[in-house]
Amino acid sequence: MPPNDKPESTAESCQATFAGADEDQGLADKIDREHPNLACEAFPVSPISPGPVSEDETLLRVMVSPRDVDDAGFVHETPFRKIAKNGLSVIRSIAARHEVEALVSDGMYSKVSDPPKQIRAAYEAKAGSDGLRGLVDSTGERVLGVYDQTVPQSDKSAPHIPTHAGIFLRLPAPGTAGRKLIQKDFAGQVREMFLSSPKELASLHDGLFIEINSRSAEGQFVKAPDANK
Repeated sequence: MPPNDKPESTAESCQATFAGADEDQGLADKIDREHPNLACEAFPVSPISPGPVSEDETLLRVMVSPRDVDDAGFVHETPFRKIAKNGLSVIRSIAARHEVEALVSDGMYSKVSDPPKQIRAAYEAKAGSDGLRGLVDSTGERVLGVYDQTVPQSDKSAPHIPTHAGIFLRLPAPGTAGRKLIQKDFAGQVREMFLSSPKELASLHDGLFIEINSRSAEGQFVKAPDANK
């Protein structure tokens, strides 16, 4: 095998790339470097995933204040820029209610001194070629990978959440002139894609997000003080 050739991607090699990498700020580049041309979309990238994200799935992004949205309801661009780093975290349409609850609840915790977090909005985007996978650059090359990336819960003894997905930007390649500005532009396009399809919170998962907001307001998601500080 010539030294610059890469071995063919497999489920095992894709899973090795994604394993324990959910906080890796260089994961987007790593995926495309180790598995060019979106090779890992053909495989489950976690052994507990129900399978790759299909063309007909929709993906849900929940927006929590103050992390994702301000008091006036403006949705920040910051979470969408994560497509160029460790991925934009989304919920698959095949997710069961208890899986959604576990994933969203983990993001609701705040310090005693901070106001309770609230789910302010939720937006949906199509995963397939008529949505996220249809976003291309000026040459017609696909720019996003959509993977069945599972993520751990804050309780490390609990299993990974199997119906989480990650959206990753693969272009432009490292070293491209003006790369950060181009990445920012693509992140803005992803943001607009989601914001064009808002969902009524009360209609999702039998009112789950309304329940979580009530629990947060009651102080159920307050982090315990660190005894070592």
